[in-house]
Amino acid sequence: MQSNSTPANPLASSFLGPLQKAEHLASHLSRRCGAIADSDFLLSGIHRVLDATDSGRDHLQKMAASLPVTVKRSSYFESLKSKRRLAHTQEISRNITNVMGEVIPDLLAKALPLLDEYEVFAGDGHWHSHATHDKATSSTGGKYAMGHLYGLNLRTQGLFHLTAADQKARNKEHDMRGLKRQTIKDLRQGTATGRKVIWLWDPAGIDLRQWYRWKQAGGIYFISPVKKNMLIEEGNAPMPYDQTDPLNDGVLGDYLWAGNSCGVPMRLVHYRDPITGKEFHFVTSLTNSDIAPGVIAHLYRMRWDIEKVFDDVKNKLHETKAWASSETAKSNQANLICISHNLIRLFEKQMEIDHGLVNEGEKRRKSKRMAREKSKQEKKGEHLPVLFELLQRTTQASVKFIRWIRYSVFGQTCESTAIASLRCCYANL
Repeated sequence: MQSNSTPANPLASSFLGPLQKAEHLASHLSRRCGAIADSDFLLSGIHRVLDATDSGRDHLQKMAASLPVTVKRSSYFESLKSKRRLAHTQEISRNITNVMGEVIPDLLAKALPLLDEYEVFAGDGHWHSHATHDKATSSTGGKYAMGHLYGLNLRTQGLFHLTAADQKARNKEHDMRGLKRQTIKDLRQGTATGRKVIWLWDPAGIDLRQWYRWKQAGGIYFISPVKKNMLIEEGNAPMPYDQTDPLNDGVLGDYLWAGNSCGVPMRLVHYRDPITGKEFHFVTSLTNSDIAPGVIAHLYRMRWDIEKVFDDVKNKLHETKAWASSETAKSNQANLICISHNLIRLFEKQMEIDHGLVNEGEKRRKSKRMAREKSKQEKKGEHLPVLFELLQRTTQASVKFIRWIRYSVFGQTCESTAIASLRCCYANL
């Protein structure tokens, strides 16, 4: 097959610019194989994520009509289950995530310079329904959903795939079991030597002894709410903290927790959310008192960003179902979802820089929500936490923008018309 994977539309070329940069940096050499070149395989996968097609055949037919790429059905599905292509796709995904740091503003660096030596990742599991041709996994003929573990870099907003769940030994793999299969290199995600890593995970990611090992061997830390069945009243040595520091608004206590069941040094932060009034206990391997307890609590609040990204994937990109049956194919799909999400966020920022295109309607709605929260706090004689205001940012891609990419960027619309269309959409819809 003759490859010509660079679209003629200048906007499409701009959208795919970070992808081409990532391919240039890849150590896994791209192949122009007779079935489908690696560059075409990537373009095809991105197009499928963006176009919300009903099936693989539907995708191939639409792609043939709108892109300079024609792929046979058998070649396409064979490529999806290729382990060599998976290694290439994983590296491209990592490279694009790194590119995001050059474009997306790092609000953590501005608001919390005390975290400058840390990379901060939010992690969680996310499920796609089974593929059409998956084998039945129960006596009733049922098929299990496919789980994945994803991470989100909270500095760059880059989404990345950690692993597909093991469905050979487990019908539904627990998050911590999947995490334990990761190497220190996997968990550090290319973080430079000398920098540390913080993972924010829900209680499904708690294994105190394992996180202590990762801390000792790889400079990898975690923050999580304690599990409901964890005994936290024993062995708590109070740690001094500055109660007048605005960063510690809502903190009720900070403790070195030596009495946990695993006998490894951990830290407990008792926190009341100033907005909702709900109380939380957070456990962390960050036992260094240089990091204020209020910062630990607010970092976990930011873990919600990955849930918002999953909402984008499910409800805006409509990626709810596995494309194929093999674990390799499902991992390829997960990495292509990450690549597509990251390209969307980069392109949205690039449109703002190059053309001043900003979703002013969403900015106004966000400002109104902030004003309402401030008013509620003032009526109670309180104020919003300082970090709540400093770290306000857009964490989701606009559905208007995603639709515009579908309809204009890969279509035949000229650049000036497409830009005018988005400007009108932001102003009126």
